[in-house]
Amino acid sequence: MTIGLTIQDVRTHLRDDPDTNFLIGEEEFSEKQIKLAIDLTFQAFNEAPPILTGFNEGNLPEILRDVILVGVLSKIYRGKALEQERNRLAYSDGGINVNISDRAQFYLTVSQQFQADFEQRSARWKHWINLEQAYGGIGSDYSQFFDRFI
Repeated sequence: MTIGLTIQDVRTHLRDDPDTNFLIGEEEFSEKQIKLAIDLTFQAFNEAPPILTGFNEGNLPEILRDVILVGVLSKIYRGKALEQERNRLAYSDGGINVNISDRAQFYLTVSQQFQADFEQRSARWKHWINLEQAYGGIGSDYSQFFDRFI
């Protein structure tokens, strides 16, 4: 079954809406940022060896949706880490210390965790797709069961 991955899917997973972002009162990530993260993730997945796939938002198999979503999250959080570091400001006045945009390390750590997960799962899927294309389907009554849970 083919199912896409949309900007709204990513935003829903992130709980990125004004109601849940009560400190900033708006969406944290723009549609442009999410779209770029989606495009870059598909590019990374498709270009990773072995080059066997040409997936995009319109032809993504449902079973790979979570893998691509994890890659998108990695790219979104890495971009946010760069923004936080670029805008970091610490100052003190009258004994009060204030740090603005001081969450770069948090966003970078989250990004790295998602990236490691994306790379591991992508490699596993590429391996499976490669075997499937080389040897055909698995000749077992259990293969249908197996395909639903990978």
